[in-house]
Amino acid sequence: MKLHYMGKFNLDPNTLPQAEHKPGATEFKEADSMKKLAVIANAVSFVIFAVLAVSAYLRLPDITRGKSSVIAWGAALLGSLLILFPHELLHAVCFKNDVYLYTNFKQGMLFVVGTEPMSKGRFIFMSMLPNIIFGIIPYALGMIFPQLKALTLFGMLCTSMGAGDYYNVFNALRQVPKNGKITVQVKGDNPNVTEIDIEQLPTREKAEKPTIYIAGDSTAQTYNYTKVYPQTGWGQVFADYFNDDIIIENRAMGGRSSKSYDNDGRLDRILTEMHPGDYVFIQFGINDGAENKPERYISVEDYKKLITDKYIGEVEKRGGTPVLMTANAAAWWDEENNCFMESRKDYADPTREIAEETGCKFIDENKIVTDAWNSMDKDDVLSGYFVCEPLESKAYPSGTNDTTHMKAKGAKRVAKLIADAIPENVPELAKYLKGDETFTDIQGHWAENVIKTLAESDKISGVGDGKFNPDGTVTRAEFLKMAMDSLGIVGHAYRDGECLDATNDDWYCYYLQGALDKDIIPEEMIENCNVTKVTKTLAEATDDKKAVTTDVNVYTGKFDGDKPITREEMAAIAVRCKNYKMRRLTDWDNERRYPIFSFKDSDEIDEKYISDVVKAYNLNYIDGMEDGRFAPKENLTRAQAAVVMNNLK
Repeated sequence: MKLHYMGKFNLDPNTLPQAEHKPGATEFKEADSMKKLAVIANAVSFVIFAVLAVSAYLRLPDITRGKSSVIAWGAALLGSLLILFPHELLHAVCFKNDVYLYTNFKQGMLFVVGTEPMSKGRFIFMSMLPNIIFGIIPYALGMIFPQLKALTLFGMLCTSMGAGDYYNVFNALRQVPKNGKITVQVKGDNPNVTEIDIEQLPTREKAEKPTIYIAGDSTAQTYNYTKVYPQTGWGQVFADYFNDDIIIENRAMGGRSSKSYDNDGRLDRILTEMHPGDYVFIQFGINDGAENKPERYISVEDYKKLITDKYIGEVEKRGGTPVLMTANAAAWWDEENNCFMESRKDYADPTREIAEETGCKFIDENKIVTDAWNSMDKDDVLSGYFVCEPLESKAYPSGTNDTTHMKAKGAKRVAKLIADAIPENVPELAKYLKGDETFTDIQGHWAENVIKTLAESDKISGVGDGKFNPDGTVTRAEFLKMAMDSLGIVGHAYRDGECLDATNDDWYCYYLQGALDKDIIPEEMIENCNVTKVTKTLAEATDDKKAVTTDVNVYTGKFDGDKPITREEMAAIAVRCKNYKMRRLTDWDNERRYPIFSFKDSDEIDEKYISDVVKAYNLNYIDGMEDGRFAPKENLTRAQAAVVMNNLK
């Protein structure tokens, strides 16, 4: 429990912390107006006080006589006022998570609010605890020991003050089913009135297909590309690595810690929906240590308890299998040791401890990803993260340098690493994994090994029916996408409308716009190319919520994206993609000069592409044909494109 003092209550119930009404929940049935509730509470208080007073008088006839009685009544009244705060504090300690304290002394208010769901038994205990400690126990002691007259009166007053609590207990006993959940909310101007959400947990049978639920944060979240292109979560593409015999439900949500995810009711929705035999992948630890955000922050000790008791315990109670995961690794480069450092260690180590202590299925995502990054080229790893220039993302028109979140390239890598870890760590799920893609039409082909390697690393895909079609042609748009994706270069998501002869309806529109701005497509490939510079104000929200004014290029002309790309055009795009990437990452010397080469058909290379072909050949991005030709005018094949992608990495 963590108590937060919120200050004066403004009498607006909408400003109080609220808990979501969960699907299928029954709203607490109570009086339909605050006046009726006040009448009920006052009536209950009067009845309790009268019963206790009569009992006290019968036991202590002189309770109203003599100077000692006056002193006792005075002490009891003062004591009942002084325990107002401790009374609320005892309510607060019954909550596991955040509790919020409000005051309004002008209205005679002092109360706490907690929004977390709790069992019927814990709710009754929470409601009764201060009344037992400060009311019933002192009253009983005073009745047993007549000399403790003041204690009797104190207990009598404090017990009658808890009328609102007794009313809630009455309604809980009457309305909440045995396996229900209660969410406490304060509404209106009476702190003793609560609203209770009732959730009956249904009895469920195994589903026809098992489901994997992903409970996690922004690194796993599914994103709307129209808003945050090209940001992608690993959970968004996780289903790509499974067959149709299992369902993947990605319930990850950005900005959530284990605590806030639970407090939002997101875990409860999974628990409500899941069937015996389902799996819940649990991945937190990035937002949990945010001490400046109390709605997210949870201490390591409380984190371990919450994960163990609720995330693991409640899933297992429902016949499901929890799969605990460490947080996804960030691409944090350690200059001193020349490697990617281990990240999120503050909650990764406790997560490992939970797995060991509970025997829960466990995937050490943080270690798996970090080890993978350190086996790869640094620039290649960074190309998969959410590093964007201005205008590349609608959500971040000013650009980003984010080494925590990922583009599609990085998200696919992480999802594949997690999927590859399943046979060892969750072996019963291995039968649902897709095998490495094998193609029936590449056996004996000169590019067989390269195609297999790229397919295994999810960098290329086939054309369907288990075929790759290695000798088929590649269009201009297809190769542009392949080259940009391979190097983690994103297009532009900001501008709408037409770009050259492409519109938003064309799948490659974003790639085309970005490629033009980054000088990846030579103007010679564009028929009737015209460029106009226009100053625009970007109204989309930036980090500082201010508009950004910038110059943008508007292109007209014809790219003809569905036209097969020639080998010399391929060379021009490939070398320009690599040049752009290297300039961004390592101050690439774009003015370097390379010696001319000699192909049998060198004179057939178009003069406008010769420089790019020379660079591409000398940097080993492209090769010539076996007969000593370059064949600049021939269409690029899918096998040749695969080799270029392999060389560009």
